[in-house]
Amino acid sequence: AHDGTQIAQLYGQRTEGEQEQAQWRKQIASLIPEVVTA
Repeated sequence: AHDGTQIAQLYGQRTEGEQEQAQWRKQIASLIPEVVTA
């Protein structure tokens, strides 16, 4: 984005009604936000 933030969209392969893989939630939970000061 123009303000320096980044957005990522990840798509796993699954069909409707099928639960997402637990690994996705585990990976997202492990991310640490980076604070950017102007």
